[in-house]
Amino acid sequence: MVFFFIIIFVTGCSLAVSTNLGSPSPLLVAPGTNTAFRASDAKGTLSFAVNQNVLLACPGAGNYLTVTGGQEAIATCVDATSFTVNGVKYEMNQLKCFKVCLEKFTKNI
Repeated sequence: MVFFFIIIFVTGCSLAVSTNLGSPSPLLVAPGTNTAFRASDAKGTLSFAVNQNVLLACPGAGNYLTVTGGQEAIATCVDATSFTVNGVKYEMNQLKCFKVCLEKFTKNI
């Protein structure tokens, strides 16, 4: 009898701010807060656990997230640089705003 084991390591999502974010990039906010995610190291890396949610925000008049048409959307980490938005899988560099975010983001919590 022969047994095969497949081991899958799930490491979460890791985004290099300089290369993995779309341009113009949305604000990445902790859901339910006004707190933006900050890079976790000197290289400018943002790290998220698998299934961790992040609020993508494109504030300002006439601004919106290009994949949804709305100013806000919840993205969920799948792996590496992949996130789902409304059940559709995207690479983070596909998730961008229509224009640069120049206004402050405020969320009533």
